Amino acid sequence: MKKQHEEEVFRIALDRLSAIGARVTEGALLHAEAAPCRRMVETAVGSDKASIFSKGCLGLCGIFGRDEVLDALRTAHFPTLNLSNNRGSVEGLGNFISDDREVGRMAAEHLLKRGYRFFLLVGETKKVYSEDRIDAFRDRVAQEPGTRCAQLIHDFQSEFGSMSMPAFVLHCEELLSPLFEDAPMDAAVFATNDWLAGLMQRVIMAHYTERMYTTAVLGVDDEQHTWWYLGPLAGLSSVRPAFHQMGKEAMAWLMAHEGDREAMLEEPTRRFAPECVIELASTAGGPCPDPMTARMIRWAWQASQSGQKVTVTELASQFRLSRRTLDRKFSEHLGTSAGDYLLRQRLDMAAHLLRTTDMSIAEISFQCGYTKQDTLSTRFRAVYGMTPKAYRKEKTWKSDVFLARPQP
Repeated sequence: MKKQHEEEVFRIALDRLSAIGARVTEGALLHAEAAPCRRMVETAVGSDKASIFSKGCLGLCGIFGRDEVLDALRTAHFPTLNLSNNRGSVEGLGNFISDDREVGRMAAEHLLKRGYRFFLLVGETKKVYSEDRIDAFRDRVAQEPGTRCAQLIHDFQSEFGSMSMPAFVLHCEELLSPLFEDAPMDAAVFATNDWLAGLMQRVIMAHYTERMYTTAVLGVDDEQHTWWYLGPLAGLSSVRPAFHQMGKEAMAWLMAHEGDREAMLEEPTRRFAPECVIELASTAGGPCPDPMTARMIRWAWQASQSGQKVTVTELASQFRLSRRTLDRKFSEHLGTSAGDYLLRQRLDMAAHLLRTTDMSIAEISFQCGYTKQDTLSTRFRAVYGMTPKAYRKEKTWKSDVFLARPQP
């Protein structure tokens, strides 16, 4: 039976400011605005109970970290939807959380499609999502012959309390560094969140500089820019969970079940598949064990992402090599000429834009360095066996979407 209350507020509560919280909040507020919502919707940032229970509440959704807050919410008279997957599905609350097995599967798909076959997996104990993401990643990789994995799962966060931030980062580097000792140069790292991925990048920069362009790093959450204390790092590719959609659907549920806590207790856990992989320089170009060639690959990829048409002559000039030496390196380490590699890189970019954007084919042609749409169509058909228009119509990528963007 729905209880009648005098409260007039729906609340979005976050234990800290973050990119994750921003997307959750944006989704919730956009739905409330579009509905439109008859009640006030406000946000509260902070882990203390006062910031959450400062006023009466018809319904609450958000990300909660502290045990005392969760305990209070379990006995609150209003419905509460947990959107955090740190602990998995929280008993006594409604749960709209990430499908972390799908996160791990999407990460594996991305790296396998890029051609990687040796993987270093890094996760955190006491984080339920780490286990789910790594298990799903390993399950997917195991389906491919010739693949191998090594992993480290550690309780990093619990050690932070007794250390300063610089000391903690250095301590984590000491733990992570041995992972690289027996790994091939063209290994790929999958870390179960961006913070760990950033630490892996720091280890590479500090102790294995020869790997800076050969070893791929992929994180989760697309919030690298929030880890300011890790210092300047290469653009980090990252799986983006559906936080925006989770916030939107959570607000829709709260508005449909205003003040009805009993309905919350009957609501099964909802899990949301990730949106996409945001691809930046850290996984661009695919595996290459040679540092110089790998550096050229990433440079060409970044230039093409900004709409620049990279030629063999320009690439050779950029790295002060003769065309003969350039072709020899590409042939030796990638099994193709530099010209063929650059052509395929541009066509792969076109294919990506066709399946992930609404850009016209003329716009895609220009973005990929072709002044004429017919030129793109002819070369695209030679590689993919169909025209760009037919490719866009045929391909559906609902659970395997890759989204590229230029590196800042």
